[in-house]
Amino acid sequence: MKVEAEAVVLPDSKKKMKLRRLPHVFSRVLQLPFPSNAHVSVEKHPHCFRFVAETCALHVEARTLHISPGLTKILIVTETDDAHFSFHDLDLDIWRFRLPESTVPELATAALINGELTVTVPKAEEHACGGGMMIDLLN
Repeated sequence: MKVEAEAVVLPDSKKKMKLRRLPHVFSRVLQLPFPSNAHVSVEKHPHCFRFVAETCALHVEARTLHISPGLTKILIVTETDDAHFSFHDLDLDIWRFRLPESTVPELATAALINGELTVTVPKAEEHACGGGMMIDLLN
């Protein structure tokens, strides 16, 4: 995704400042309901990424949020998370992982198995097909 920068004139001066994309804004991100220093096992497989962490939650759900065109977040919510916005949602001490462009966030799954949260994010494989590209979803 290419982000175009714009020029802005500050009210106090005649100088123009070029706006830049913030380095911490990525096109695809996985966010888990843990502190940023939590131990999460990240496994990279040919067909998917798998994230495993211990939790005491009883129910989890993977939600895909399209924040803006080209920006997608996979949010893992537990039964204790409130459906309404709160200032806790602005917490910066949350475990996040930048996902590569080859992932398919819309097909992410979350499961609880023996007290372990397992999140699987599948990858897509591109094949040349005539003049365009065909994407095969891998399981």
